[in-house]
Amino acid sequence: MAEITNRWTRIQTLFEDALDRPEDERSAWLRVQCGDDPALYREVEALLDGDRVQHPMFAGSAADLLTSTDAALTDLLPSREGERVGAWVLGERIGEGGMGAVYRAERAEADGGFRQTAALKLVKPGMDSAAVLARFRAERQILARLQHPGIARLLDGGLTEAGRPFFAMELVDGEPITDACDARRLSVSARLGLFVTACEAVRYAHRQLVVHRDLKPSNLLVVETPEGLRPVLLDFGIARLLGAESGDDLTRTGQRVLTPAYAAPEQVRGESPTTATDVYALGGLLYRLLCGEAPLDTRDRLPHEVETAILTAPPRRPSDRVTEAGALARGTSASVLARRLRGDLDTICLTALAKEPERRYGSAAELLTDIQRHLDGLPIQARPATRAYRVRKFVERHRAGVLGTAAAVVALVAVTGVYTTRLAAERDRAESEARRSEEVVSFLQDLMLGASPYEAPGEELTARELLDRGAERIGDLGDEPETQAALQVLIGDVYADLGRPEDAIPLYREALATRRDEGLSVDAANTARQLGRALRDTEERDEAEQYLRTALSELEALPGADPVDIALTQRHLGSFLRDGGDYEAAEALYREALATVRRERGPDDPLANDIATSLVVALRAMDRLPEAADLMEEVIASDRRTLAPDDPSIAFSLVMYSTLLGRADRGEEAVEAAREAQRRFEAIHTDPTHPDLASSLQGVAIALHANGQLAEADAMFTDAVDRMAVAYGETDVRVLTALKGHAVLKEERDQPDAAAALFRRAATAAEALPRQQAILLSYLADNRARAADWDASTDALERSIALLEKHGSDDDLTTVVSDWAMAAREGGRPDLADAAPGRYLEAP
Repeated sequence: MAEITNRWTRIQTLFEDALDRPEDERSAWLRVQCGDDPALYREVEALLDGDRVQHPMFAGSAADLLTSTDAALTDLLPSREGERVGAWVLGERIGEGGMGAVYRAERAEADGGFRQTAALKLVKPGMDSAAVLARFRAERQILARLQHPGIARLLDGGLTEAGRPFFAMELVDGEPITDACDARRLSVSARLGLFVTACEAVRYAHRQLVVHRDLKPSNLLVVETPEGLRPVLLDFGIARLLGAESGDDLTRTGQRVLTPAYAAPEQVRGESPTTATDVYALGGLLYRLLCGEAPLDTRDRLPHEVETAILTAPPRRPSDRVTEAGALARGTSASVLARRLRGDLDTICLTALAKEPERRYGSAAELLTDIQRHLDGLPIQARPATRAYRVRKFVERHRAGVLGTAAAVVALVAVTGVYTTRLAAERDRAESEARRSEEVVSFLQDLMLGASPYEAPGEELTARELLDRGAERIGDLGDEPETQAALQVLIGDVYADLGRPEDAIPLYREALATRRDEGLSVDAANTARQLGRALRDTEERDEAEQYLRTALSELEALPGADPVDIALTQRHLGSFLRDGGDYEAAEALYREALATVRRERGPDDPLANDIATSLVVALRAMDRLPEAADLMEEVIASDRRTLAPDDPSIAFSLVMYSTLLGRADRGEEAVEAAREAQRRFEAIHTDPTHPDLASSLQGVAIALHANGQLAEADAMFTDAVDRMAVAYGETDVRVLTALKGHAVLKEERDQPDAAAALFRRAATAAEALPRQQAILLSYLADNRARAADWDASTDALERSIALLEKHGSDDDLTTVVSDWAMAAREGGRPDLADAAPGRYLEAP
């Protein structure tokens, strides 16, 4: 039996590798791989043939498609048409796999007046091993608990007369969602509508604690209904119940069923699935629906290259992957499609496809909410709700028809109100102000009317597309350079808020050149600050510093400059210096800026709190913890006065505050702050698996530890680590840090063996992070030395050193070996301690 299992594994591996190659190269490549085993070649070739013609409803793994010509592996299935299985009469076979076959089946009621058609799945003869039957039963149990119009329904289930399980499910006669959309040349909005319906089905499954784990186009079939197109989710063959024991995992090493284009990094690493796994696949599906390409190009790559790409290669923005063919399938041109995808849809896709699960949407429900908000023209939650962004979304919501155009013009003219007001205050330029204001209004009217459906039939522009169009047309205002500069800065600010500083920089440069021609002015200085900030965001540090310092010196020299403009410039220069490690200079700038804003706008102004938080970070970096904690307390007090009770900003500030208090030896206050943060997160998040809740438990554990409440901290750490492992994955750095903290606590409680177990668990999980693994092994070595377990101690030390010699530094080696030598002396082995320095401690 083991020999057959190994052969199946070999067949599946070759099959999956062949699928990654161009179809016209597969046979030649396969003959080389199979060598002198023609039966192996025939078996894999049969799989490839089956892959070309399989019914889309039952696309799955290599194991599920296995139709071997080798009698030692499986019997050729005879026709079973007309045979009864339970209350069902079998028709033609429509799908076949290594463990099961699927038949069209009909059930006749007793009166003969009603017949129901279904897809009936049952185990093949000879394939009813305990493992296969367990998987089959699991799939049936999962389907039984899912009752949703967007999910193929389980109709019946039971045992055949031979004792093999079967189930009958709704027969879905449809097309994969991507094919259906392309065949009908559906627009982006129509595709999003179908995707929303699919998301609702996944959200329902998640609420039933079911993770699908194989979401892809062939498992989302679109059917025609009287109400229109409707996607139906199917194939829960590798789904898993959240919280199931690891022994029930149907995708263990060697049996994983992955679709590379939609497989999340944690699946490749073999970690337990969470709802974030399905969110990643939904992001890949959305990406494909929008631009016509998969997020990662896995063609012509070896398996290990595909895995590396999934784990490390960030996908490009969908708007950058647009092709003419893809645009044609969406009923538009490539340039228009690219503009349609830029902004919200790029952000939504890349958020769902984040490599780290905690950076993705927390659930299908959150992804669904942002898609719906985008369709409704509202700001999405994955992007900061800046004033400029809110204005753009207002314009987008009111873009249809002439009335909508007028509303958009009013909104954009309102944005230029600051510009108009500032000019009005300059009495000697009143006539120029009026003329320029008229030019701005005229420019915006022309721009908006160009987007009217009456002026441009068939073309529907988003606010993002209007922004790009406006940037291109600013040159039309060549006769009014100051008006042109004002609009360049306005559009540059919006680009910066969109996270596109590279597009803002040329606009800022042109505006600054224009304003410099007029001599020293507040406008020129503020433009220099904005340019410096954008350059900092693109890592152009030398030039960024030049413009930030120039802006500050010019504003300070101008008697009419707004003190808040000066403070804002000080804040940005301070953050630039803090990034470079000059904390003292950053502190001085932060303090002066903070005092100015509090004086000019009051102590609760949001800008004042932002500057104060930046100052806290600098003070913490300088280890001035009491000062940092006191200032953070002021920020929280201000937030309590001005923010809604359920605003998560307060909870995050409390977590930061608790950490500062604990490090400042104010343990009881640290515990109180951490517990309040936990209560706030519990009130905000109804999902008990949300990462914020897991992290808040760790915050409480750290605070209890700092306050000397070791037994309570121990219990809290246990709960926190388990939840964090589910939320983030066992290999996440935050989980490794929590495990290390828990282990240190165990040592303080005089439980060295328990601590060693935690260090080992963390070191094993850190396999993909060699330097981190080496440090954890060094902790284990010290732990075992103090316990006089010298074999385990020296083994861990040598493994740590071997890793650090490749992935660490001389300082790492010096620290690890010197700490171990001290532990060896404490453990009564000075001979080992004396031997270590001669090998490593003399490193330069």
